[in-house]
Amino acid sequence: MRTIYPLTLIGWLAIFPAFSQTDASLGRSTDRAADISRSIQDLFPVQTEGIDYESVYDALAQLYANPLDLNRATRDELAATYLLSERQLSSLATYRAEVGDLLSIYELQAVPDFDLPTIRRLLPFVTVGGASGLFGTLPTPTDNYLIVRYE
Repeated sequence: MRTIYPLTLIGWLAIFPAFSQTDASLGRSTDRAADISRSIQDLFPVQTEGIDYESVYDALAQLYANPLDLNRATRDELAATYLLSERQLSSLATYRAEVGDLLSIYELQAVPDFDLPTIRRLLPFVTVGGASGLFGTLPTPTDNYLIVRYE
């Protein structure tokens, strides 16, 4: 009877990694530069005349690091991303004027002319936020730190 308990414990420890989640198991790459490059290549598979793709890449890379708040973004800021059509920009502006600020990123599904591929294309580059709590919403947890000194 005593040998069953250690064997059970060893068995649980052996299969424990199968239950843990990692970024790779979720289908996400841990390399942010590869993610942004892949996202932009998916957005613009064929390059057309009239668009400076280097500046678009730089702007989207910046938005990937610090997503644009859809409740505070202007129409010009959203148009500069080349992610939305004029019709979608108008629909979003009308929706925000009629309903008010978005409460969640999932509310984009209720905006007319927004379909799931458009929303998936937008997700890495936008956020929906508002000041909540003592510090409000922090842009990214890796860019912030707190220093405390105690004597």
